[in-house]
Amino acid sequence: MKRRNGMPMLIRFAGLLIALALASCVAAQSAVEVGGAASQLVSAEVGLDAGTEADEISEDAGAESVTEAAAANDADHDDPADYVWEEADVIPIALNGDSISADSDGVAVEGSRATISAAGTYRLSGSLADGQIVVDTEDESIVRLILSGVDLHNSTGAPIYIVSAEKVLIVLTDGTDNHISDGETYVFEDPDEDEPNAAIFSKADLTISGEGSLAVEGRYNDGIASKDGLIVASGNVTVDAVDDGIRGKDYLVVRGGA
Repeated sequence: MKRRNGMPMLIRFAGLLIALALASCVAAQSAVEVGGAASQLVSAEVGLDAGTEADEISEDAGAESVTEAAAANDADHDDPADYVWEEADVIPIALNGDSISADSDGVAVEGSRATISAAGTYRLSGSLADGQIVVDTEDESIVRLILSGVDLHNSTGAPIYIVSAEKVLIVLTDGTDNHISDGETYVFEDPDEDEPNAAIFSKADLTISGEGSLAVEGRYNDGIASKDGLIVASGNVTVDAVDDGIRGKDYLVVRGGA
């Protein structure tokens, strides 16, 4: 099993109270909660080590101070247009226990694995005992994954793996509970590989929003990880992971919770 070392990064918080329980880094697991009337994020590690000083953060950001680093890294991938779509254009993907069904040229299904190869809006529902949703597209538009009562598990890899996309929005449907979990051991096609290494793993900019709930169990390594930027715009999100709960390589922005 391979683990990626935590690297200091700039975390930008917008419009809510954030509590970082860095003292709990000695614990075996990290827990993250985003939601409730006073939205908060509590994590043993969110891309920052407990011993990281402010000047270390600014140095890694290429600026002389945290203020200058924040100004330099002020832009993120969020766009109001990301949250608008036509219901008639939504493509359903049904998780049927040990199989997946979808009727779209943009979705290729092989047993319990579905690969989304086109930008668009996809609604996932149902449960999958051991499978995977992959996003792999070169389209220059957003991919939206609407989770509407999903229970998705993968015993040997990332249940949601975003290989390539312009950006991805995960939407938590109002009133639904969604659960994503992985196993304690990952199997890689190439033994030299060490990614994906999170239950929700993205190589593209990722946003999570909506008024539903999302529970993520990262039994292998991280819970939710993005190799680009990561925004938690809204939703009741709970993460339990053996390493980092939530990680955004370029930035992590937490804006709100229902």
